Amino acid sequence: MNTITDINSVQIETARLYLKPLTFDQLLLYKDHDMSLAQALNLIPKYDPVVKEFVVIIESCNIPYVQHHPENILFGTLWVIIHKGERVIIGDISLKGAPSDKGLVEVWHCR
Repeated sequence: MNTITDINSVQIETARLYLKPLTFDQLLLYKDHDMSLAQALNLIPKYDPVVKEFVVIIESCNIPYVQHHPENILFGTLWVIIHKGERVIIGDISLKGAPSDKGLVEVWHCR
């Protein structure tokens, strides 16, 4: 498996959306939910209340995974879903770790 050296250069693009993986520092900004992630990504801040349970998941799952498996960050971090036209974060998705021996990944959560 190839190692990603610059996660900031990775994104998936559709006609209306960008899916962008978060770095460790960006995960911390997203967890704090104070609009600083939107500002850091040069997006329009939009308030979307993050429920306490979701913050617990980020703190107990995503952050430790990214810290302990930096070579597989794309499979353990959150990916934000950005609406191109509005330039706002409209959701997020997370995978449940690195691909299996068969190359399969499991979507862990989508919000």
